[in-house]
Amino acid sequence: MFHHARVSLSVWRNNRAAGVAFRDPALLNNVYGPWKWVKQRSRNPRFAIGALLVISLVAFLSRRPAPDPDPDPDPDPGMVNLQASVPPAGAVSAPLVSLPAIVPRNPSAPSALVPAQPDAPVGFPEQGFILIACKRDRTLYVYKRAGKSWNRTAAFPMAIGRNSGDKGRAGDLRTPEGRFWITGMLSGVQKGPIYGPLVFTLNYPRPGDMAEGKTGVGIWIHGVEAGKLPSFTKGCLALANEDVLALGAYADIATPIVILSDTLGPDPGRQVDMTGMEGEYPSIISAYGRKTAKDTAARESILEHAREFVAKEAKKFPELAMQVLSEQDRKEVLARLERWRADWSSRSIEAYAANYDAAFRDRNGHDKQAFMERKRAIFGSKTRIEMEIREPRIESESYSRVKVTFRQDYLAEGPQGTQRSSEPKSLRLDEGPGGWLIITE
Repeated sequence: MFHHARVSLSVWRNNRAAGVAFRDPALLNNVYGPWKWVKQRSRNPRFAIGALLVISLVAFLSRRPAPDPDPDPDPDPGMVNLQASVPPAGAVSAPLVSLPAIVPRNPSAPSALVPAQPDAPVGFPEQGFILIACKRDRTLYVYKRAGKSWNRTAAFPMAIGRNSGDKGRAGDLRTPEGRFWITGMLSGVQKGPIYGPLVFTLNYPRPGDMAEGKTGVGIWIHGVEAGKLPSFTKGCLALANEDVLALGAYADIATPIVILSDTLGPDPGRQVDMTGMEGEYPSIISAYGRKTAKDTAARESILEHAREFVAKEAKKFPELAMQVLSEQDRKEVLARLERWRADWSSRSIEAYAANYDAAFRDRNGHDKQAFMERKRAIFGSKTRIEMEIREPRIESESYSRVKVTFRQDYLAEGPQGTQRSSEPKSLRLDEGPGGWLIITE
């Protein structure tokens, strides 16, 4: 008569869902202790008859389903219902001992009665991109985050505001400095022909900017009018149309951008405030992030129109790919080269220094001040300096940078004697508010 009970217990014990309960030794004792007692007492006929009646009564009652006032069609996945196992036909459905009906498998799992809400962004993505706009290099760098380090992924020549320094008021022709976020991506064609195919809007002015009394709006990253190259802006960052389209592969709403001052080079390890970004990121996503599939489709449509714009421009203006230096720019570069030669020969350190950009670095990494101090000592030790430039050759490296290569014939006289040399030399010049100035030598 206990055969059915043994079968029921065996099925219950080997049920995959209930198997978790049998990992607990205390629970095993609770199960097998009474079972041993039942097995011993089963030898008494009166006990066997009584047990049979009890089991029959329990089996009869189990066939009458109790009403369920609050059915749960989707039980909590973090719980295991031990009474949910269905024994095979002929087996007694009631267990021999009383066990908890619900055993927590994962106590921290959310209740199925309260739908789990999607987690809010809790910081800048581990594999996210960041832009660093270097005014000194006039280059927009793209870095990709890899754990705690940053890898440079791309670099685009850019134009900035005509005047140097941080933006303070509307109309000062300066580009703001600091950390900002991209808040939108728009079709440049719809904003106007001067913006090219694509526009990335920035959150300038920020609350802190306004608290400092800064004014001005519409600081964007954008392209240029078809057939033209980037030149000075009123404060925006301008890229060639092909480059601003390529930027779309890295930048989107909530991509941060750090705009450096005129004297700093890109160094994300020091210049990127991850703590500040982690705190700001959720609010930027909440305010500007894409929230629907319609938003994503709109972005793809904007990029598609931008690709069409760039393709048509490439066919209509093939010379853009050559980055041709205009004849006027060529004349200005050669005029600067001649002025630099004459000022060197005059040994006037003030006139000589005026040919160099404030962001100048020599081949040893010395800044302009250190370089001029060394030149001042040389000029003071000479009684005569003559220098001639032969066979200058100008190469355009970007939209506002050239490399000039020439042969330099040098003669200097002083107390230490006469010094002569003739060697190849190269300079790099950037076009800035003061015209073409030497940035490396």
